[in-house]
Amino acid sequence: GTQRLAAGDFDRAIVPSSDDEFGQLAQSFNTMSGRLSRKFHVLKKLDEIDRATATASHLADLFCSFFSGLSRALWSDTVLIIHRDESGEFVFYSSAERCAPVMCLPQSAASCAALFAQVGQCPADFADISDIDRLPCLTGSRVFGMQQAIVLPIEMSGDITGLLIFGFARRHKIPDDTIQSAQLFSERLSVAAAKLAADQKLYYQAHYDVLTQLPNRVLFEARTEQAIHRAAQNGTAVALLLADLDGFKHINDSLGHAAGDALLQVCARRLQEHVGVKDGVARYGGDEFILLLPDLNQATAIDDVLSVIDGLRQVFQSPIELQGRSVLIEFSIGAAMYPADAPHFDNLLKMADTAMYVAKKSSGKNFAFYRHEMNYEVQHRFELMQELRVALAKNELVLFYQPKVDALTGQIVGAEALARWVSPTRGLVPPVAFIPLLDQMGLGQVLGEWVLDTVCAQMQSWDQQALPWVPVSINLSPAQFLDELLCTKVQTALSGRGLASARLELEILEDTAVEGTAIVQHNLAALRQMGVRIALDDFGTGYSSLVHLINVPANVLKLDRSFISDIVTNARQQSVVEHIISLAKSLGFSLVAEGVETPAQAQWLAAHGCDQLQGYLYGRPMTEMAFKQLLRDQQEKASPARY
Repeated sequence: GTQRLAAGDFDRAIVPSSDDEFGQLAQSFNTMSGRLSRKFHVLKKLDEIDRATATASHLADLFCSFFSGLSRALWSDTVLIIHRDESGEFVFYSSAERCAPVMCLPQSAASCAALFAQVGQCPADFADISDIDRLPCLTGSRVFGMQQAIVLPIEMSGDITGLLIFGFARRHKIPDDTIQSAQLFSERLSVAAAKLAADQKLYYQAHYDVLTQLPNRVLFEARTEQAIHRAAQNGTAVALLLADLDGFKHINDSLGHAAGDALLQVCARRLQEHVGVKDGVARYGGDEFILLLPDLNQATAIDDVLSVIDGLRQVFQSPIELQGRSVLIEFSIGAAMYPADAPHFDNLLKMADTAMYVAKKSSGKNFAFYRHEMNYEVQHRFELMQELRVALAKNELVLFYQPKVDALTGQIVGAEALARWVSPTRGLVPPVAFIPLLDQMGLGQVLGEWVLDTVCAQMQSWDQQALPWVPVSINLSPAQFLDELLCTKVQTALSGRGLASARLELEILEDTAVEGTAIVQHNLAALRQMGVRIALDDFGTGYSSLVHLINVPANVLKLDRSFISDIVTNARQQSVVEHIISLAKSLGFSLVAEGVETPAQAQWLAAHGCDQLQGYLYGRPMTEMAFKQLLRDQQEKASPARY
């Protein structure tokens, strides 16, 4: 016996040959050997828990490795773990069930929750439960004749997330060292579970998007490369789709970032449900999503992609409710294919991005497969963006002015300031070619603030030259109306140049004004109270209701040019414009008509009550110098002749 003990064999007992003192010595020897055996098993099991912590990827893996050989360490008949998952559900893991998870019965959920609370309040009371009826949570569950138990908490970050239960088939006095060993296991398992949870959290943060819960680019790239490798082996195809949410910036700017985030979450769920492939949708960034379609038959791959696109259109036909408003969503989507277009993720993504850009620019079509000739257009756009950054730094942007005239007298009564880019290599670049790029580059607000400061500086110069006093209107981006410091910036620009507030008119898109957040409404009201005029730009092209329009603190409605082109000959158009003019007058708005190009249009608008006219009939957008000359000419005509 002593030789076996010296060799580390503590599990085989010595059989006493008599009841004399030698027999008593053998029994004492066996007791000592049993205690040593349990201690060595405990130490071995603790070491196994540490090793399992390093390799387990899920709590279930950790629990299963924990069960192996554990009963030998404490001589228990059953080991049970009750885990409360993130959803609040209770899951049983039992050594007798080969660690197969068993959901808690609905009728036992309340008693399980009560047991968790009781153990948390007084864990010492559950170190030795000789009456199993005190644990209704275990009644009727798969505990295999448990009559007595040690119940210990598994804690993570101060919260009890599980219970570790050692069950015994018969009632007996549980030795103190057994309870102490059980507590060691509970503590070590708590540490291991907490570390695993922390590792899982770090992995999730590194591989998933926090807002949408979708994979991020890192994880999605790995999944795509796996799909490409599989396709290379099986002779199949892979499609990569890049989807950009159309109109997201307008929604984000007008309804606020909270609404924008909610919209992205709904879109993410719909995309994931439609694609159906695990990790098959990722958030690429901002309002862009990437879709992976793996294992496609090469002969039918294009048709399969088109089928998915048609399905997406149907999915997004249902409006999304945001802040009490129904919003319809569309995507611009570009697609690239393996092996037809590129062999790796980076190349496929670049090509899908190219195709998506072309799709976004195509009127009436929001989807495109990649084609090689698309590269030129994208390269041109990239070069333009680079040059535009230089232009901002070198002050290559200038302001042009388009006059507004009184509809009855034809006198200049104001002007609209319009940004132009005078490029040393491209010449005069039209705004349609660079202002959308500035918005995409996140510089739209920078442009708006530059326009505000420059207009005020130039109006101060006009005053110093004794030119006629005329107000100037400028367009602000939706993002600027969400700026809590907008009123302060406007006031600073005006007061710093000694200008009255009435000299400035700020134009806001109809949808932004009507659907705007509380910040937008506050800014509009505060600006109006300052004396700054507010104009609803492109009126009639939005979808605002009259109820909302009544509450907008604006002074001016700008009738969109689309209503003016056929105003002289189109009876239906005349009827619409007459109703808009009547509406404007009834709400106390003055009305400005844009896009006036013929005397007949001007006469009709003046006869029907339009207040001001703007368009090529009275002058194209012109340099500041040319506009000042117009003001001088009008001033000289109005002055009495000197003899």
